[in-house]
Amino acid sequence: MEEKIIQLAALLHDVGKFWQGAGGGGKHAELSARFVQSHVPWEGVLGLVSLHPDSAKYKSGGYEHLKTIVCADWLSSGERRELSEEDEQGEHKATPLLSIFF
Repeated sequence: MEEKIIQLAALLHDVGKFWQGAGGGGKHAELSARFVQSHVPWEGVLGLVSLHPDSAKYKSGGYEHLKTIVCADWLSSGERRELSEEDEQGEHKATPLLSIFF
């Protein structure tokens, strides 16, 4: 079951970015956590999703599962430069996603 929780958290960690793109206010991690809290009944997923942008947590000991989610985040957002979330908002609207099929 632990593996399924990690997989689901890795899949949903940035679901809040869809909400942001549709005009929803707030940071993507908070929006992702709100989605998970409302729609995912598995205990453990919410903590991983809500903590994934917190570098102090994943750099400290005892957060091995969170480190997996952070790696998923880095891999899924490889097109981004190092920008703050506020600066990044305009970038997402102006920069289309790259197709994985080419």
